[in-house]
Amino acid sequence: MNIRILPLLFLVLFTSQLPLRAEEVATLKPEYYEAATNGGNAINYKRWQTSRNGKVILKHEERDLLGTGKFEQIDTTIFHEGKKVVHFITLQGKRMCTVYPECGLTVAQADSNNDGQYDRTVLSDATGRMVDYFTIGADGRISAISDEALKKVSDGLKEFSEGMRDFDKGR
Repeated sequence: MNIRILPLLFLVLFTSQLPLRAEEVATLKPEYYEAATNGGNAINYKRWQTSRNGKVILKHEERDLLGTGKFEQIDTTIFHEGKKVVHFITLQGKRMCTVYPECGLTVAQADSNNDGQYDRTVLSDATGRMVDYFTIGADGRISAISDEALKKVSDGLKEFSEGMRDFDKGR
């Protein structure tokens, strides 16, 4: 196994879910919109995006296609530095993920609670440095972790990577 992948694997599989505190959520900027479309009375379209440091990192749309009150289509796109990185689509419970290699990042997904569904997505740059981290709910909704939590996880990954480099030198 590539030694640069090992720290990322450790991070994604074995770090605990990081709860958000109210003061941490304020560092991310969400913008929200919802509407009733096609002349309907009920809300059947939701859209929001989340920015970190003034740059959009997450765009999300939900659609009630059948007018049942259930959002059958969930689209989420993750961005980094203005470039599309990965696009997730959940349509009537079926999921698809498209990765855009031109962004130059590595996308890692993990099922950290062993339920058969990915619940985390981590982005790393060409050097293996983590640049962003997202959690995925059981319903397919994706959320960015707070700036403070991102720093905490990034610092832990850095310590683990440094320890693995020292371990690797002993071989």
